[in-house]
Amino acid sequence: MKTIAWFLVAGLSISAVAVAAENAKTAVQPIVVAGFTAYKTHGVEAAMLAWTAGGPLQGNREAHSRDFRQVEASYGEYQTYHLVQTVVISETCEITYAQVDYASGPLFLKFLLFKGKNGWRTVQLRFHAEIEQVWPSNLWSGS
Repeated sequence: MKTIAWFLVAGLSISAVAVAAENAKTAVQPIVVAGFTAYKTHGVEAAMLAWTAGGPLQGNREAHSRDFRQVEASYGEYQTYHLVQTVVISETCEITYAQVDYASGPLFLKFLLFKGKNGWRTVQLRFHAEIEQVWPSNLWSGS
């Protein structure tokens, strides 16, 4: 009986991992990539314009740009970005985790995206130089 219970628990654990893996994807919504493309070619203000267009963060655009400029002042020039993971919450909600590399260090980002009647929009943008401030530990701790 203990063997059956163990297999049941193991089976449920494997199922939970499979569902989590199924919800994680590598594809990303174009609004995220558009912001990184704009950042590389036209700077942080263009990136913020792309990331916040049509969404509730438009009013915070200047504050976010200022914060990014402070990161640039500390870490140097923008180099590249990495799309780490996108988690599908539902048909209308996704979270994308990304990393920006500067000359002297990384910045970690979390985009909460919502699909409304006008398409995908960024409804939350969090970023910090300390990874644990914006990413769940399973993305950086190896667990």
